[in-house]
Amino acid sequence: MPIVTGATASAGKYDYTIPADAHYGTQYKIRLSDASNSSVNSTSGTFTMIAYAGSLTDLRTNNIVDEIVRLGGEVTMTFKRATGNTKYIQDVAAGIMVYDVSGILTTTLSVGDNFKGLEGKIATYNGVKEYIPTKATVTVTSSGNTVATPEMTLTDYNTNYAAYESMLIKLTDVYFTDATGSTVFTASTNYATLTDGATTITFRTFAAGESDIIGTTMPTSHIKMTCIAGFYTSGTTTVQVYSRTLNDFEILTAVENISSSAPVIFPVPAREVLTVRNINNIRFAEILDATGKVIRSANISSDSEINIPVSDLKKGMYFLRLTTPTGKVTSKFIK
Repeated sequence: MPIVTGATASAGKYDYTIPADAHYGTQYKIRLSDASNSSVNSTSGTFTMIAYAGSLTDLRTNNIVDEIVRLGGEVTMTFKRATGNTKYIQDVAAGIMVYDVSGILTTTLSVGDNFKGLEGKIATYNGVKEYIPTKATVTVTSSGNTVATPEMTLTDYNTNYAAYESMLIKLTDVYFTDATGSTVFTASTNYATLTDGATTITFRTFAAGESDIIGTTMPTSHIKMTCIAGFYTSGTTTVQVYSRTLNDFEILTAVENISSSAPVIFPVPAREVLTVRNINNIRFAEILDATGKVIRSANISSDSEINIPVSDLKKGMYFLRLTTPTGKVTSKFIK
C-alpha cells in the first residue's frame, strides 16, 4: 500500500496516520524505493499494526470483525457478570459488552471504574456486538464514576433499541402486567410483560448470584427503571432490558413524598437490624413493601438513633416511612 509517492529524498522523518480500518498484522514492513528505479530500495524489518478506534462509537461502526482493535478512548464499567467474565462498558455516546470467557483480561475492575487501553476483537452473538479481549491489562484512571443515563419512554426505546445496545438507560414509567404481589423473580428468565401501557417488551433476569433481584417479589407498582439495553436475535428479534440490582427500581406510585434529605440507613442490605440516623424527633415508623402496603408499624420516641428488627422480612425491596412533628420522610432499603 503506497504511503507517499514523489517525495524528495532528504534527511528527516515522515509522519503517517494509520487508517482506522487498518487490518491487524504482525508482518508489516516499510519499503523505500527510488522513484525512477524501483530496484533501488531499502526494506525495514517486520512490525505489528493494530487497528484503532477512538471511541465506542468508532468501534461499533467500523465493523472490523475478528481482528484486533485498540480502543483509544476512556470508558466506564457499568456492570460485571460472572457468566463469561462479562463486563458492560460505556462512554459518552455508546456501550458494548466485553465477553471474556477465556479470562484474558487480568486487571481487577469494579463497577464505576474508568479505564483505558483495552484491546480485543469484535464478534457478534445473536445480533449483539461483543468485544473479546486479547490483551491482559488495562489502565484504571479513576473509580466511583457514574455515566449519563439517557431517559426515555419504553415505547421510544422499543423504536430505537439498536442505538442504545449495551448502554445504561432509564425508562420513565413502566410496570409488569403479570405482577400479582406474590410473583417472584427467578434467575435467567424472560418476563415478556414489561410495559408502559402502549408497548410491551421483555425484562430478563441475570444468572443466580449475579443480582439481588433474584428471589424478590416482582413490584406491582409503576417503576422508573434503570436498566441495560439489549436484544436477542434468533430468527426474530426480542427487545430486552436487564436491571442490575434492586436499586435500579424506583417505585413511582406505591409511596409518595420520598424525601430528598433522606435519613442515614444502614447496613445495606439489612439482615437482622436496620439502623436509622440523621432524623430528629421520630414519633412513628412504618415499613412498606414494594407495592406500598404497610407491613409493620410502631410508635417511637427518639431524638437520635433507632434500631428496627428486620430479620423476619423476606429478601426484597422495602420502604421505611418515618413520622416527625414536621412531616413524613420516606426512604428505600433492601433486605
